[in-house]
Amino acid sequence: MPNALSIRREVRAMLWLAAPLTLTQLAQMAMSFVDVMMIGRLGTASLAGGVLGSTVFFTLLLMCMGVVMAVNPMVAQAIGAGDEVEVGRSARQGLWLATALGVPLFLLLGFAEPALLAVGQDPEAAALAAGYLGAIRWGILPNLWFIALRGFCEGMERPRPALVVMLIAAGLNVFGNWVLMFGKLGFPALGLEGTGWSSAFVMTAMVGMIGGYVRWAPDLRRFRVFAGLRRPDAAHFRALFRLGWPIGVQFGLEAGLFAVSTLLIGLFGTTALAAHQVAINAASVTFMVPLGIGMAATVRVGQAIGRGDGSGAQRAGWIAIALGATFMLGSALLFWFRPEWVVWI
Repeated sequence: MPNALSIRREVRAMLWLAAPLTLTQLAQMAMSFVDVMMIGRLGTASLAGGVLGSTVFFTLLLMCMGVVMAVNPMVAQAIGAGDEVEVGRSARQGLWLATALGVPLFLLLGFAEPALLAVGQDPEAAALAAGYLGAIRWGILPNLWFIALRGFCEGMERPRPALVVMLIAAGLNVFGNWVLMFGKLGFPALGLEGTGWSSAFVMTAMVGMIGGYVRWAPDLRRFRVFAGLRRPDAAHFRALFRLGWPIGVQFGLEAGLFAVSTLLIGLFGTTALAAHQVAINAASVTFMVPLGIGMAATVRVGQAIGRGDGSGAQRAGWIAIALGATFMLGSALLFWFRPEWVVWI
């Protein structure tokens, strides 16, 4: 049975790892908030189209991201076992897996407008959403590659590089929206479509930044992440997919719940859809904290399993559950008793 000292140590380690992971998720959420605020200046129709487009895009992207996030526990377990070759191999196969998932999604989003019309969405909003999706889909592959390399870093308990990249990306996103949405610095005013192009460019910059860190950080070179990328390792690729697809399904079901609610609200018109987005954004912020804790638990449990420490893995898992449940209970009480505070913020 774990003693009080071991529990305190694990709580500290968990929070130390979860804090930057949570901040990374919140920075990503901030990008979405900024997009909504800036799109709102284009009018209700553009905001409704942006809501539809982003809902479709991020629901499908989250499913793919969940699968690629299998890199995190694979790397963590290899680190715990002291197997440096397996660490690099897991990251490489994560890049291949990201590519295998990203290409079909890129092609699928080319049919967004008829699909939205088929489920009864407003024709104007559907057309605007299709323009947005046609632009942002160019960021799918860079985003999934970023997730694979981020998982490599986080599996070694190095979450801060991804946090720095995400903070820079948030600033670039504001600048890109300003230039491309409103036609600044000699660029044409692309409106909602400009938001999509800005996001695609930012996603490309993100993978460039974290890829540079992985490639040139002195203590990461030994893992040779970018060596041997000419072809995938079939056995390891399958193992990574087997581990990742349940994560992707879970992410898809969770995101799909929000997507379905958005599509249903869209049947009531653009004003209701715009108001719905405000409420969904507020709820989504609260999920980022337990998500960060869960990602930290993935690493802590994976490393414990890798070194053969079953009791340590169990302890890390239960502590993560307790921390996440405590935070969400507080959030639920706030939403229940003071909803006006949430809306005001």
